[in-house]
Amino acid sequence: KIMLAEKMFAEGVVKQIKDYLPPEYQEMDYRVTERLKNNDTCRVGVSISSPDEETERVIYVEPFYEAIKDGESLEGVMEKIAGQIKGSDEINSQIQGMCIKDFQQAKSRLSVTLINTNANRRTLSHMPHKEIEDLSMICQISGPVADGMGMLSVTDDIQKMWKVSKETLFDTALANVRESDSYVMHELSSIVNETIMGSMFTAENILNVPEEAVLNSKEPMYVLTNTDRIRGASVLLCPKVMDKVSRMFPEGFYLLPSSIHEILVLPKDAMHGYDAASLGSLVREVNETQVDREEVLSDRIYEYDKSCGAIRQVPESIDRRREMER
Repeated sequence: KIMLAEKMFAEGVVKQIKDYLPPEYQEMDYRVTERLKNNDTCRVGVSISSPDEETERVIYVEPFYEAIKDGESLEGVMEKIAGQIKGSDEINSQIQGMCIKDFQQAKSRLSVTLINTNANRRTLSHMPHKEIEDLSMICQISGPVADGMGMLSVTDDIQKMWKVSKETLFDTALANVRESDSYVMHELSSIVNETIMGSMFTAENILNVPEEAVLNSKEPMYVLTNTDRIRGASVLLCPKVMDKVSRMFPEGFYLLPSSIHEILVLPKDAMHGYDAASLGSLVREVNETQVDREEVLSDRIYEYDKSCGAIRQVPESIDRRREMER
C-alpha cells in the first residue's frame, strides 16, 4: 500500500515539477520509475534525462512523501525536490565520468561488494557474480562524488561492452580489495562514543597495532568496516585483514553481519553465555527490527578459516525456517 501511495505521489511530482524549475530544465524528460535495490527491494523515484546525457538521474520520493505525511506543505516539498534536481547536475556528470567504456581505464576503480544470494535473485540474474557461502560477490565501479561515494554495479551489459571474462573481472576487482589499506577495526564502544561526541572523539583503528600483538582488550565486540563505512562488509574478502584479526584473537572469534556496511567481531573468550545458535537468533532479530531491509547482509554468522583464507558459515547459527528470502 505504501508503494502504491508513493507511486501516486511520484506521478503528481512528474506532472507539477516543471512549475518549480527554471527554463533550462523544461525540455528534460521526467518519468516515474521503480528501481530494484539491494535485497530485491523496490524504490519509487522520478527519473530525469535529456538527449545529451548518457545516463539518467533518479530522485527517490520516499523522504519527500514522508515529509508530506508529517504535515509539510506540498509547495515546500516540491521546492525541495526541485532543489535536489538542480543540485544533482554535478553528481550526474561525475557519475557519467564513472561510466568508463574502456576496461583498462575502469579497472583501477573496480571493487567487490557482498550481498545476500537468496534475497537478490532478480538482481543477480543480470550481473556477473560469484557465490561465497550464502553470499554473492558483485563488482562495482566506485569514485568520489559530491557529498559521498558514487557506485555503479557492473552488469552483464557492461561486462560485454568491456569484452573481458568473468575471471578477469573478478581477479581485477578482488586484487583492488585485497591491496586496499582502507579497512579499519574499532571497539564498538568507541563507535558509540564517536556517534555521541562527533568530531570531539575519533575511534582508534585497532588494525594499526603491531603485527605480533595479541589484543588484551576487555571490549566484548569490535566493528570491522572501511574508512568510508560504505559497503565495508567486503573486508571479509581481504585475507591480510582477516589474518591479522585471527592473530589478535588466538582463541577464535565469530563474525556477525551487522549490515552490508560493517561486520561485528565477537571474540570467543568474550561470549558471556552466548552460543552460535543464540547469536544467530540475535542477528535475525536485529535484522528484522533494527536494520533497513535494503542494508541487511545475512541472517547467519561466520567464522574465518585461516587455512584457506575464507569465511565459513556456522551451521548452528542457521534457522532455515526463518531465512531472509522473501
